[in-house]
Amino acid sequence: MKKNNCLKISNDLFKLKSLRRSKESIQKIQETLPSILGYDFKISNHDIKWFSTDDKVKTLGQIETPQWAAELISTLCIKSGSNRILDPCFGDGIFLKAAYNRVRQISSEKIPNIFGVELDPIKFVNGLYLFLKNAENKISLEQNFFCGDIFDFKDTKFHAMVLNPPFMRQEELGLAGEEFLSKESIQRKISSLYPKKIIPKRSNLYIYFIVYLTHFLEENGFLGAIIPKGWLDSKFGFEFQQFLLSNYNIEFIIDFAEDTFPNVIVEDCIII
Repeated sequence: MKKNNCLKISNDLFKLKSLRRSKESIQKIQETLPSILGYDFKISNHDIKWFSTDDKVKTLGQIETPQWAAELISTLCIKSGSNRILDPCFGDGIFLKAAYNRVRQISSEKIPNIFGVELDPIKFVNGLYLFLKNAENKISLEQNFFCGDIFDFKDTKFHAMVLNPPFMRQEELGLAGEEFLSKESIQRKISSLYPKKIIPKRSNLYIYFIVYLTHFLEENGFLGAIIPKGWLDSKFGFEFQQFLLSNYNIEFIIDFAEDTFPNVIVEDCIII
């Protein structure tokens, strides 16, 4: 996709951005996105009704990332202007913006090679629109953005992955359907990548996210995430620690003196 098409795409996304969350809006987004982007954006399909009510932001564990955290993680993970970069749950586009700015900081001549996945069609439209606006439409999309389930995502390797994974308690997994964000379906997909890796069933969704995403990490690549720090001192976290230490180098675990997210009762940390 050529750079000079981005302005039109941005304008078309703005029209969708004004839609209120409803069954009709979700359906319209799903029907029109392929023609707007110029390629088939779908990598998975789920019940339109499920996304159509306002409580889905809470249900999906969507919490806006502080800009400073996205910038810090991007700085620690993105080492070259030619890096392939993925945000697998880009929401409002905070990490997309930080990743873009980091690449431009490293090399003002490079066109950032950024990929994004977002499950929620409403967030997909809003986040991609804000990202293109921040980038002043000076970016090539080249089929880099997909609206669907990260656990259905198939692509090549990435040099850097930056993310704020959704916070969904293990009791909530599977409430949306037998095959959609259920522990059993996610376990099957992770087992196809890591046959011997069994994630404890008490694990929060962010654990599944990070284990799954490591499969896409290039040799000497970096994954950086801001996540709840319960895994540091819990039973389910012990196996997660073993998995990380057996396969990867932990560069940083950054703790905070106070809560990172306002109005959220969960203490967080950054892991690189």
